[in-house]
Amino acid sequence: MIHKNTLGVIVAAMVLAFAAVTTFAQVGELRGHVLMQQADGSTAPLADAVIDVYRTDVKGEYHTKTNKKGEFVFAGLPFVGEYTIVASHPTAKPNFITRFKVGRQIEANITVTPGDGSKLTLEDLKSAAPTGVPAAGNASS
Repeated sequence: MIHKNTLGVIVAAMVLAFAAVTTFAQVGELRGHVLMQQADGSTAPLADAVIDVYRTDVKGEYHTKTNKKGEFVFAGLPFVGEYTIVASHPTAKPNFITRFKVGRQIEANITVTPGDGSKLTLEDLKSAAPTGVPAAGNASS
């Protein structure tokens, strides 16, 4: 009798383990850097830049800020789908990347230029002509 219960517990544990692996495989990581273009043409990391990520195939928004090294990370974004990543800062003109896919270990690096500190919303991006940086090696065909 104990043998049947032990086998049931083992089977249940295996089912839960496989379910956890399947769930884990459906999310990916998005990381990158925001750089400020300097007057001499060089770039420098931009701290406290606001990062807005919009999922473009279904409704979804994610927000964070860069650290003092200009880095940002989103963990656990849905693997399926395309994203638009917008970087803005009070001293910069916003810039963005379109058609980005997460979980492919490609960094989303965005360079901004000095500007008025405006922010782009999802509505702004939909109505504007595509002028952002395309995701190199990452756009769908």
